[in-house]
Formats: sequence, structure tokens, C-alpha cells
Amino acid sequence: MIIFGTHNVKSLLKNEHFSKVERLAILKKPKQTDELVQMARKRGVKAEVYTDAKYFAQDFYKVGGTKADNHQNAFAIIREFPYVELEVVLSECQKKDRAQVLVLDSITDPQNFGSIIRSAAFFGVDAIII
Repeated sequence: MIIFGTHNVKSLLKNEHFSKVERLAILKKPKQTDELVQMARKRGVKAEVYTDAKYFAQDFYKVGGTKADNHQNAFAIIREFPYVELEVVLSECQKKDRAQVLVLDSITDPQNFGSIIRSAAFFGVDAIII
């Protein structure tokens, strides 16, 4: 699975309980690069730092399958997130008196997606269907 966007990659590196980062790629930019590289070192993750935007974009396309410009100069490859079948989610929600389920569709901005997930966690949402 690919995680991209500076803020998303930072959040990933801050979370010690998250899936293992298999690869981290950063396009060299002042300050931003140093901070991400330091965070990666603390987690024991080797950061690949690109100095050429063209090669970074080509590599992003190879692993992400998209020419999206919203990579924000950083991406990480992580183990696949363990999704749960819809029937299991609905079954678990039926056990509660009042379950909160958030259904998302066509979310394309990774920052918006992350904000929605953080907000859902804060408000005690029981499940997110994507």
C-alpha cells in the first residue's frame, strides 16, 4: 500500500504501532527533507532521497500507478492494511445499541482522508466503510 503526502508520511512515521514501512522516498527540499529523514532514522527506516523531481515522479508513478501531482514530495510503501469484510463490520455494529458508521466514497485528497479518519476516531465512530 502506498501512503503519500508530507503530512501523511509524517503521521505514519510518528505512529510506532503502525504497519512496517517497507520503503520511504523523499524529494529533496530544504527543512522538509531533514525532518523526514530524522523521523525515519528514529523508526529504523531507510529513506531514499531524490534530488531530481523527474526521477521521483517516475518512481512514484511506478509504485503508485498514478501521475498525481499531490504526492507532496514524499511517499511510503507499507504492508497492506488489514481490511474487514462488510458482513463482519455490520455484524459487529448490530451488537451495539447505537453504532456509528461512516461511509466514504470518492475521497481523492490524502490529507482530507486523513483528517476525516482522525475526526471519526475523535468522535467515536465504530467503523469506516471506504
